[in-house]
Amino acid sequence: VGSEEVVDHQRLSGAGYCFSASAPPFLSKVCLASVRRLEGKLEDDVITNDMGEGEDAEATKEGEEKKVETPSTQQPQEELEGSALLDRLRQNVSNLYGTLTDSSHPHALKLHNRLVITSNPLSPILYLRLADNEAVGQTRVEQTAVLDRISHHCLVEGGVAIVSTGGHVRKHLQLVPEPALRVAAHVCQSRDDVEVLVKALGEAVESVLLNNDGNILE
Repeated sequence: VGSEEVVDHQRLSGAGYCFSASAPPFLSKVCLASVRRLEGKLEDDVITNDMGEGEDAEATKEGEEKKVETPSTQQPQEELEGSALLDRLRQNVSNLYGTLTDSSHPHALKLHNRLVITSNPLSPILYLRLADNEAVGQTRVEQTAVLDRISHHCLVEGGVAIVSTGGHVRKHLQLVPEPALRVAAHVCQSRDDVEVLVKALGEAVESVLLNNDGNILE
């Protein structure tokens, strides 16, 4: 009993065996490991510190010895952590935002005056809604349908998953956001990945809005 936001949060975040308002143990553990990594502590340290003496400790020691014997050419690439991790994320956010808003980019140009970024330029999660001239005269349901077609086109034709959020909220929410497309930047994202994303989004907008492709979901 309660608002839809609270009910959905409890339903999605709680484990099947957990009937209290506390977070599931495994979720808390993942959050703790993420915080330690952001602080610059290796994930291996988290595992080592949590393991006791005995067989587990011996297994860890044997694993470390095997790692030393592995040729350097087979060593996995070192993962970023701490300030280096955050710096890389900020760079990727800036690159994604800059490419989407670059009026000289052939595919980003197709988004001009058709989609508008509503999120902060520093945020790794970008929301793009229909521009005022595209949304005028359309109901929320109609705007959501347009964005759903753009999202579907990106997935089918461009191989890029972009989430359309208009159908995720309902009338019981206290604050109902505008229908939008959600794009996320992350640490592993390369410039080539951004180019693929912008190309897929530009072609989808051109197909759905300019060519009025209403049969894309059929």
